[in-house]
Amino acid sequence: MSTAPPRWVVVDDADSKITYTGAWYKVASNSLDTLGNFGPTYLGTSHGTNNTASFAYSFQGSAVNVFGTTNINNSSGIIDPTWECFIDGVSIGSTSPFQYAENNWLLCTWDNNGTSGSHVLTVNATSNGHPFYFDWLQYEPPQSASVENAVVFLDHMDAAIQYDSSWQALGGSANMTTNQGSIVTVDFIGTQLSWYGFIPFALPHNPSLATYALDGQTTPTTFTLKGLTSSNSPAFYNQQFFQTPKLSSSGPHELVVTFLGNSSSTPLTITYILIQNGSLSVSAPYTPSSNSSASKSTGSPPSPSSSSSTGVTTSSHTSHASIGAIAGGILGILVLILLCLLFVLCFLKRRHPPALPSPSEERAVIEPFHVPDHRAAPLHNAGYSQIPANASQPSFQSYDPPSSAAATSPGGPLPPNANVAVPRRMAQHQPRPRVYPSRKHGEAASSIVPATPTTQTQIESESGDAHRSSEAASERSRSRVVLHQDSGIRLRREEEEEDVEVPPLYTPG
Repeated sequence: MSTAPPRWVVVDDADSKITYTGAWYKVASNSLDTLGNFGPTYLGTSHGTNNTASFAYSFQGSAVNVFGTTNINNSSGIIDPTWECFIDGVSIGSTSPFQYAENNWLLCTWDNNGTSGSHVLTVNATSNGHPFYFDWLQYEPPQSASVENAVVFLDHMDAAIQYDSSWQALGGSANMTTNQGSIVTVDFIGTQLSWYGFIPFALPHNPSLATYALDGQTTPTTFTLKGLTSSNSPAFYNQQFFQTPKLSSSGPHELVVTFLGNSSSTPLTITYILIQNGSLSVSAPYTPSSNSSASKSTGSPPSPSSSSSTGVTTSSHTSHASIGAIAGGILGILVLILLCLLFVLCFLKRRHPPALPSPSEERAVIEPFHVPDHRAAPLHNAGYSQIPANASQPSFQSYDPPSSAAATSPGGPLPPNANVAVPRRMAQHQPRPRVYPSRKHGEAASSIVPATPTTQTQIESESGDAHRSSEAASERSRSRVVLHQDSGIRLRREEEEEDVEVPPLYTPG
């Protein structure tokens, strides 16, 4: 199971905690938004400089990324502007310059491999007339930290985002769906949510519709996925598909997004979500409240420094929730009963294994005496072991052929080199392991006997004893039994006298 990505805190260039040094100016609102295909500037604001300037930001975390607008001038290999980033006074360099103008461009990055601490980020910019633009930054705080009035960044693989089965990965940096009626649910704490995705060029460009509903709204809000205007257009990234109204409380809230398009229209994608006054931990599931938490107020998106209510609504169970709880309880009881029945059946089956046929049932002829079979048990091909009497379930039993000194009687302990309950690969000339049913303590297991080594001397000795025993049995039989030869004459006997006739005896030939 893969680990959910961490949550980050997003800081806009207008945040009061950023310290600017030198000749900086605020870029006109949205004036850079049409550059490139990496989306508009964050919140429509940026800071720029045409001179030598710097800014610093203190944070508690283990990683940081700095974003801005790249629009360099390359004059015979001389790049303008240039920049360099530092963490605690140590240079972390910068990314390679890009010759085309793009917003949301990664200027520098630093990762301390998960080790959090107090750090100071410093960015030094040098311009010889071509402006340097800083837009926003993000850092990874300790996931147990408490952040206030912060914008929290949720990756598309965040644990709070629950997709239905029709969603699929798109290039490793986003998820998408092209199925009409597809649903995704987001549980969150915060006062406003913004959904960002991208518009792929390799899929249909026709506009499509989708809806979102907050906290069980019966009338969802519809938004449009505009698609690309031309078949030659590149993909557009960092596109804000919708933003919820400001909410009167921090929640928890539930957002349900439904795709109304199809495979012939622009798909619904998600790259990340930004939550104003968000939490670094996954929130508890939303529970319906009698009071609507959605505000009808509209206006510009809040800045990270804006204040908001942090109260949590007190939820009450509705009749629907009660019915669902009762139905769930009944279903759970039924499942528990079925599991108990299955357990009892399995237990009874183990206690009463199928009866093995007895030797007397297998023989259909009358034998006056029995000559034991004195063939030696195989020594190398029978790698079987009897299941111990206290075995709890059928198991594969196999082990290497034991020596005569290590041989054990049925029901005794397994040899030291036995691979108990684990079938191992055997040579092709060896038989496959068998599965034996478990037996109760003291139950006979004569029909499941392991191969026991037998020497030739023992075989001859046992054979001689059996022959002498057979002759003695024959002599005892001749002293008691009268053999009749049928002449065909039947003599009348007295009613009170009755002879018992015995068929002729046959000796082994």
